[in-house]
Parts: sequence; structure tokens; C-alpha cells
Amino acid sequence: MGMKSFWSLMVLLALAAGMISHQKKEPASVRMRIPNDAYRLVVEDPPVEQMAPAASKTSDTAAPPNPAHAVPAAPKILVPVPMEGGTVERDENPRLVRMKDGSLVIDQYWTIPGGEGTPERPYLLTWDLLLSGQSSFDPAKPDAQLPERLKFLDGKHVSIKGYSLKSVTSGGASDEFLLNDQLIDNCPICLTRSVFATVLVKVKTPEVLERGVINVFTVRGMFKVQPSIQAGFLLGVFYLNDAEITSRTH
Repeated sequence: MGMKSFWSLMVLLALAAGMISHQKKEPASVRMRIPNDAYRLVVEDPPVEQMAPAASKTSDTAAPPNPAHAVPAAPKILVPVPMEGGTVERDENPRLVRMKDGSLVIDQYWTIPGGEGTPERPYLLTWDLLLSGQSSFDPAKPDAQLPERLKFLDGKHVSIKGYSLKSVTSGGASDEFLLNDQLIDNCPICLTRSVFATVLVKVKTPEVLERGVINVFTVRGMFKVQPSIQAGFLLGVFYLNDAEITSRTH
């Protein structure tokens, strides 16, 4: 074979090798369509909603409320209390009607289950009655007035049942604690569902409240109704002084 034939054969082999190599590579047009951050997209975590099991999307069972956080007090539809057979005990505002079972209907819509407001027979208060003041009392108004049915309770002896949960450790016994209509955390900066749903109790005998222990107290004492307002905000309304705990559970 001559040199000319040899070099012609080498050129043909080189061209064949180039064509084979070109067929194995991806077309340039395909490579250009791949995003520059394709690898980042692959290794990143998918969105949370894609990771959640399918049952969580279709489940119609709502999670139970956290008992440490109170449910906001919603306005209730008022329905007059039947007063057939009752005796008018007070005709002026607030109007009181004493029923045969010993209960007292106040302002047609609220009931005091019993009592006379005396140390021997205190009024048995309900939280619904105390909460009735929140819809009409605006602390931002300088002439704001509580309903007469709540002012009527000032100075009366009452008994009320509620929850108390101590969250902050303090040394020794304390003669004050908060009583609430629901179980909430009684920390100084926590918000109750309504100021009208809290009573500041001052007991005669100091109490040692264990941290984290749920207490259900029935307390009795002299009721004081005095709105405490600072910078247009209502900080407190109800106080129970010279009180004693008549029953307790944990």
C-alpha cells in the first residue's frame, strides 16, 4: 500500500470515529433546555403540603382545642327567661323576679340560681351574667357605664365557681389569684378570652398554688365591681375580697 493510500485510510477512520462519538452525545438543543438550577431543584425538599399524607387532606376531624388557650367569648342570642309564677322582688333597674325554686331572674335574660346577697346566703353567680357587660361597655368612652345589673352586685356577698392555674413559681403562699370561667394560663401577660370572664380573688387565708396544677375553686366573699381603665384599655372589672374557698378539686 502506498503512502497516499495509507493517509486516505487514516482520514476515513478519523471521520468514522467522529460520527460515532457525535451520535453518543446529546443534541445541543436538548442540553440547552435543561435549567441551570436543575440539580438544586432535585435536592431541595418538596413543599410541606406535598409531604403530608393524603389522609390529612381528607380528614374531617378537627384537632381538639388546646385547653391552655381560652376560646373567645362570642355574643349569645338572648332568650327571655320564663317568669310565670314569680314574685317581683325589685321593680326598678335592674328588675328582679324571685322564682318558686329560689332562683332570681335579673333583667329578664339572666338567672342567679339562688341566694340573697348576704354573708349567710350569698348570690350564686353565673359567668353568663358577668359576661353580659362586655357587649355594651366601651372603655374608650369617657362616660362608659356598666349595666345596672352588674353595678347592683357591687358590695353583695357572692359565691362563684371557676378555674385557676398557676404558671409562674413564686415563693411561699399567696393571698391573691385569678379565677376564670375557662381553663387558661394565668400568666401576667396572657390574654383571657374576656376581662369580664375573670375575677381577681383575695382570700383571707393565703394559698400555696402548685405550678401547673389545675384548680377548680368555689369561692365566696364580698363582690366588688370597679372597672380599671388605663390608656383606654380595660384591665379588670370584678374583684372578690375577704374570700374563702368553700370547695376545691384538681
